[in-house]
Amino acid sequence: MDKFIFMGFPPTKRKRKKFFEKIVNSEFPVIFYESPYRIIRTLKELSSLISDREIVVCRELTKKFETIYRGKIETVIKKIEKDKIKGEFVIIVEREK
Repeated sequence: MDKFIFMGFPPTKRKRKKFFEKIVNSEFPVIFYESPYRIIRTLKELSSLISDREIVVCRELTKKFETIYRGKIETVIKKIEKDKIKGEFVIIVEREK
């Protein structure tokens, strides 16, 4: 990947829909952060818009308990729900095809 868009943290309340629409319509892969308190909610919101795309969700990057989840959003949600949800997350969403 030679180009991507970094979007920081999603808004907590207003403008979330607009934030996710930018991700859905991006011609480049999108990278953003999420807290452990909102990761499931965020992935479910994203899933309703782009269930067919691949994503990568990374937890605790460069730390002792680093975990990387890959696959379709629904599969990744199920994996994360089974694990302890701790630490910050980095989400990478495949570009629109």
